[in-house]
Amino acid sequence: MFLRLLGFIIAVHFLSAVHAQQTPTPPDTLTLTLADAEKIMISQNLILLARQYDISAARAQVVQAKLWDNPTMYFETNPYNGQTRKFFAYYPSDQLNANGNYAGNETIGSIDQLIKTAGKRSNLVKLNRINAEIAEFVFYDALRSLKYTLRDDFSLLVQFQQSINLLNDEIVAAERLVNITQEQLLKGNFAEKDLIRLQALEFSLQMMKRDFLKQSADTQAEMKTLLGVKPNVFLVATRDTTIYSRPLPPLVEPLIDMAQEKRSDLKAMEGQFRAAEMNVRLQKSLAVPDADITVNYTRYSNYIIDYIGLGLRTELPLLNRNQGNIRTAKEALNSQQSSYNNMQKQVSNEVVAAFSQLQNSKNAYESFDRPFIGKFDTYFKKLIINFQRRVIGLIEFIDFFETYRDTKLSSFNLEQDYFEAMEQLNFKVGTEVINTK
Repeated sequence: MFLRLLGFIIAVHFLSAVHAQQTPTPPDTLTLTLADAEKIMISQNLILLARQYDISAARAQVVQAKLWDNPTMYFETNPYNGQTRKFFAYYPSDQLNANGNYAGNETIGSIDQLIKTAGKRSNLVKLNRINAEIAEFVFYDALRSLKYTLRDDFSLLVQFQQSINLLNDEIVAAERLVNITQEQLLKGNFAEKDLIRLQALEFSLQMMKRDFLKQSADTQAEMKTLLGVKPNVFLVATRDTTIYSRPLPPLVEPLIDMAQEKRSDLKAMEGQFRAAEMNVRLQKSLAVPDADITVNYTRYSNYIIDYIGLGLRTELPLLNRNQGNIRTAKEALNSQQSSYNNMQKQVSNEVVAAFSQLQNSKNAYESFDRPFIGKFDTYFKKLIINFQRRVIGLIEFIDFFETYRDTKLSSFNLEQDYFEAMEQLNFKVGTEVINTK
């Protein structure tokens, strides 16, 4: 009896453990405003962290370029003097052996120091400083791009959440009408074709909801990567309707000038142009030979016992004057000049296009009658009741049902398009000319 009871208890524990393993862990919900999302992204995004490491590495190269070359040392000796038959006889002596040579063992030593000429070191420091500035601009451009992607995903998530909530409400209403119609069909109050038409309506709503759920899941995945949060977190975007009443810039010309000054990718391109200029100067300085200063010391190896000499070594620039590298640097400078000029024009055109798109989105948003939507919601509820009471027919009901759904979804699209147009202008100008947070 005891063994049976023990076996039963073990089986219950085993089944409970299996059930616990099979039961999916509910996701954590993280409700965010756009400002909250940006704070999390700035502190946790791995791409921004990598760009910060790049800045530190570039600054370290500036420190390295400032350092002088290490001196080199050379030492030589003959440990055994075959004439005196002595090992390591380095003590001071001015005695001569029978052959007239000094009796001590020979010692030779030297220290060399390379002196870079023509501003090579300073030019390299300046070049690395420009590269460090470029690394900073690349970081700010990555931040600009990530902010734009995050805000676009945030607005899409708001749209998808609104659309899914709308479809949920319509699916509930459709399911209720299907159930009522099935009951009334048995009583002869509805035709079977009406039931089939309502079931088809419910199915189309389910398929539409499935599409929005898929798009929402893709957007959630991208946002989680941007924010650096765990995969099992479910994000809920808080809708802010006040952003649609923010003032917009009246003229495009000041925005063009602002973009030329603020765009981080343009500043990085301008930095690459300055780096190309500095590289030409560096390559020209490399054509000038460096000086290698040497201090020599010998003992028992010269016309005096202890000899100290000062030497200078340098190249003779007769064959190699760095002509190829100088020409390559000049051609690279011309290429950077053309690329920089082209990007300036491109930035201006992008700002004008974004400003025009914003005006179009604003006009479309403001032309939409929002009080009409509120009346639409009220009428929709009455419509369901009237259909149940057979006041209106099925065709009229489904036509209004689909019109109501399409109109609501269009209103969500208009909001998202207007928000995206504002963010597009901010992105193209390179700074927040419209506060969307």
